[in-house]
Amino acid sequence: MAPKLPKLEEELGEDRISQMTNDVLVRILSLLDDSVLAVQTTILSKRWNNLWTSISSIRLGDFDDECDDHFMTFVDSVVSLHNSTDMLKFDLTYNNEGSRNDMLADDYARIHRCVCTVVEHNVVKLRLKLYNPLNLDQEFPLLFPESLFMRKTLVVLKVSSNESSCMHQGTSEPIAII
Repeated sequence: MAPKLPKLEEELGEDRISQMTNDVLVRILSLLDDSVLAVQTTILSKRWNNLWTSISSIRLGDFDDECDDHFMTFVDSVVSLHNSTDMLKFDLTYNNEGSRNDMLADDYARIHRCVCTVVEHNVVKLRLKLYNPLNLDQEFPLLFPESLFMRKTLVVLKVSSNESSCMHQGTSEPIAII
């Protein structure tokens, strides 16, 4: 007869994570370097299924990774499913290495929608990093909604790019790029 294996709980000790409140778990998820990791926690259990939708800081994209349609769809989903009324930070890195030149106008429209949505969530710090090596953005400028500049909650706006054209919606005046 084979010896009985100890229960996992006895072997690993007390399960302290299950005893934490949802607020504490959401705070921990907010501290992750990439919000993709926070979304991936949905597979852990039913309790974790929607916790990520309440994180206060969203960071998406990696400058080393090229954006594709799956990534842009993921960005759309994360922003649209976010249910917290207040968002501390939104950080998006968009890297077009040239394979999405035909999609640049569509991608910029999606980024515009994301910015509109995070502004509605009272974002405090907004950072966009846009990289397009062929500088096609002169043909398809990224437009910022007027509501972005009217928000009293917005304290930090950082837009960095390789000479992207970013326009204030409703005017032909370019926005200074940091």
